[in-house]
Amino acid sequence: MQIYGSVESDDSRTPIRHDDWLAYIRNSPDLVRPEPRSGRNPANGDPILLQPPADTVHLIENDSRLATFSWGPVGHNCIIVQYSEAEAETVETRAAKVADVIGGTFRKNA
Repeated sequence: MQIYGSVESDDSRTPIRHDDWLAYIRNSPDLVRPEPRSGRNPANGDPILLQPPADTVHLIENDSRLATFSWGPVGHNCIIVQYSEAEAETVETRAAKVADVIGGTFRKNA
């Protein structure tokens, strides 16, 4: 079963910052950007290489992907965390660490 959570600001007046998230990613060897994947240009059908967003990463431990962390939709300064129930303890601990460093709180969605 997939579980979702988010890292959000403790104070609604002071949102977490995208730049802080990107800096955190750069300094975290266990947060790895997904590999590009092949796709098709919708305009002409030519093959292209689709690059994942710079603010989306996988949590990797022992060469296994445990979770995906991605910046939230436009207008929502948050990080969305997606993971499986089997990895909940490890991922939730790591998400809480992310939140602590960038000035937020991890909240597991009910």
